[in-house]
Amino acid sequence: MVGIDDIRIVPAKDFLDKILPIHPSVLDNIYHIITKLEPELYGEERRWKGFPPSGEAFEEDQLYPLFVDAANKIANAARNVPKNEADQVREAIWVDYQSSAPQSLDPDDECIRPDCALAMGGMRSTTQELEDHSIPNPREFVHVIAALATLPAHRLGFDPSMQLAREPLSPIHTYRLSSEGPDRFDVAMHKENEYATQWVITTENDTFLTLKALSELRNDQVIGSGCVVWAVVRYDERHQSPDTRAVYVLKQWWKSEGGVDEGAVYEYLQKINDETPDPDAQYIARMHHHETVKTAGEVDSTDGLIQRGLKSAPAPPAPRTAASKKRYRYIDEEAELFHGASVPIVIEDMVALYNVDPNATAPRKRTRMRVILAVFGCSMRFFTTLPELIELLLHGVRGHRFAYVHGVLQRDISPANLLIALSDSGASSPPQSQGTRGCLIDFNHAKRIQTVSERNIDFEEMDTPLHPVYLQFELTPPPGQVSEAVVQRAHHFFRLRDIETAPPLYYMYHVVQYIHAAFRYHKSSGVTSPVDMIFTPEDFGWNTALLRYPRESGTPSNTPSKQDPRFGTLPYASAKILNSDSVTVRRHQTKVALQSAVVVHDAIHDMESFFWVLLYICITRSGPGGDRREELTGDFNAASEPSRKQVLELRRVVYCFFDGGLEIIAWNKKELYFESLKPVLCQWWELLLLAYEFEGYEYHNIHKFVIELLERALEMVRELPANESTDDEQRTRDAAKKRDDFVHRVTHADLAVRAAQVGAASPPLSPTGLRITTAFDGTPESQKQQAVGGRDVPPSPPSPTPAQKKQKGKRN
Repeated sequence: MVGIDDIRIVPAKDFLDKILPIHPSVLDNIYHIITKLEPELYGEERRWKGFPPSGEAFEEDQLYPLFVDAANKIANAARNVPKNEADQVREAIWVDYQSSAPQSLDPDDECIRPDCALAMGGMRSTTQELEDHSIPNPREFVHVIAALATLPAHRLGFDPSMQLAREPLSPIHTYRLSSEGPDRFDVAMHKENEYATQWVITTENDTFLTLKALSELRNDQVIGSGCVVWAVVRYDERHQSPDTRAVYVLKQWWKSEGGVDEGAVYEYLQKINDETPDPDAQYIARMHHHETVKTAGEVDSTDGLIQRGLKSAPAPPAPRTAASKKRYRYIDEEAELFHGASVPIVIEDMVALYNVDPNATAPRKRTRMRVILAVFGCSMRFFTTLPELIELLLHGVRGHRFAYVHGVLQRDISPANLLIALSDSGASSPPQSQGTRGCLIDFNHAKRIQTVSERNIDFEEMDTPLHPVYLQFELTPPPGQVSEAVVQRAHHFFRLRDIETAPPLYYMYHVVQYIHAAFRYHKSSGVTSPVDMIFTPEDFGWNTALLRYPRESGTPSNTPSKQDPRFGTLPYASAKILNSDSVTVRRHQTKVALQSAVVVHDAIHDMESFFWVLLYICITRSGPGGDRREELTGDFNAASEPSRKQVLELRRVVYCFFDGGLEIIAWNKKELYFESLKPVLCQWWELLLLAYEFEGYEYHNIHKFVIELLERALEMVRELPANESTDDEQRTRDAAKKRDDFVHRVTHADLAVRAAQVGAASPPLSPTGLRITTAFDGTPESQKQQAVGGRDVPPSPPSPTPAQKKQKGKRN
């Protein structure tokens, strides 16, 4: 048997009863029409009309027109059964695309067979009966086709909470569209105009019109969370001026079981700030609304509305032996992919050749969620000046600190999640920051942990003075003088790190190493030394409390910590989190041999991600406005030989650190060769090395150190003389215009739709992007729908355009 991990086998009866339910009396009525009133369709030979007798040679292409004819007659019979038309697909028809390739709108598209025909290929390989071209239980076949023709649209995968916008007509569900008349759909226009496809989305308490998709499904299969993000306006404000109406951001995704409810995280943080206002809270996106999506009164979940609680069946019986005088067709992978026009079929028990792989995991349970943010903006990559770039990072770190202090660790720092807030529809008062405001978004990978106050460790000072002992351990000329308080705090830290009780002298060697390392970082950071040259905890930043390692909120104190497998956006994730093996830092050549803590995602790892974000921008961008460096996009062969070497090295660095696979990225982030970068990056890198090597005050209070570092950097770039600054007025204006153009394209997107003439007589596409033929009734949908209140929205709303299916014949 061949083990597979991406399909499950279930009993046919359970599948029909739960996935394609149809009332027995309705099925009896349809079956009676098919078998009694149209006897030629399923004859006494127990074969569907036109299917060849058992043992007779035939080719695959012969079956498709026969199947389509039988399926359409069954569907037509099913549609004569009384039903609630408003909740159902208006009309559909089975089409044979295997025998005749459909016309593509794009001449460059590969000519492929749609899934309908390929699904037929799958059906013939899962039933023993098709070997002799007969179906002993035609009732099941009728059941499948009838259910597809009569089930409510949401049972077939459509989303009733979404409708297609089509001003000036009222919105319409996609499953109520027609190929002619007022409700027809012009696929060509929508394909050519990126603004044309807009949705009216109804939530629990409001209705929104999408302006533009900000983040789309970029592959042809919904994998993982299936996240989609739109810029939206309230539907009842759609006719207001695009320059003044509020713009929101609507995010929809499928949350895995046990995963974070992002909306609840925003709600929690907003409640904290409402009770005790904090200026850093403005650097977290403010939420307008969040919800768990329900369909027909039920929570929309993969386990519920999609899988309907189906459980995998036991493994099928093994294939029959050669003694049965049956043979199996050799499985030609290319033939399976392309389904050529003439593939002879001799199949029996094909399903028994396969079995669920023993290492296959159960399908993950997911629930559809929505969150609507009151903040609209663009990525920090579109900064206009160097001071603005540093300020955006500073705002992101401040927002991260606010969340962290109150027990939320974001865990997914990336340029896309550091937003330039261009409008804020939910601010009760103007933001306290002047100029551009950075905003941290996307808490989809966040983790609720204990608050900082719950993790604080009280400082315990030794009764015996430690400074004299410290001086005795100084084997080399000290880099500077320290106070008794510095030695006490360093000693306090090492006592906490070690699980064994030991005399003060035991830790003093480590204390000396730690203090020397702190001196080296202090010198590299350019911070002014104290006047008397005696360093205190305030000078080193050690005047704060140490923290216990983070524990998920609500877990017992004796629960052992373990590394969480999630690490957010791969290129910017910490090397400590990426690598399964321990990453040891020996920047200061210490021999600290204390108990090594389990690596648990903490603030330090997100601060490292901020570093990678800044490094990424410095390496890949040509300057303000987010333009990628010419060396990374231009013609490599056109460059001169010396330039080629530089370009090749730059592209290698970018690939290894940001565009490579997990193994490449993880390996290269272990290498410590960033000391030659610009001052702020060098200082930041030195800070990370110091924090990781000792896991002391810098580790536990990393926000304080990074904020101070960025504030110094901001002051430095602001004070650069004009002849040293890389910013100039023209580049700044160009970057600002690029950002303004982006905002205009989004906020004015619906105006282009109003101007478009939706309704050209062009048949719609199948999910694969190919033309299909439909036969709809002639009643305009607009005559069936009534306006609801002042919102002018039909009672129930639509489904998004299905993601395109993967083209067969292409290997990834």
